Amino acid sequence: MHKWDYCALINVYETADEELVGYGISYFTTDGVQKSKIKGSEVAQVVAQLGEQGWEMVGCGTIRGDRHCIYFKRPKPQ
Repeated sequence: MHKWDYCALINVYETADEELVGYGISYFTTDGVQKSKIKGSEVAQVVAQLGEQGWEMVGCGTIRGDRHCIYFKRPKPQ
């Protein structure tokens, strides 16, 4: 049986006028969510970097109605 790691790429708004300042990656673990931010990156570059790390894009959606997210998975190391 395969075991999987999961993460989501989420756009991050941090200014009072709701300006997009970068992206965040949330890694989902059995201990909770680990978050990291990527300032000023193009989404295509971040997606390509995740692909190089073995992540496969598996879906997309929104969080709280205004934040777009892209979901990824990869096999857990054995």
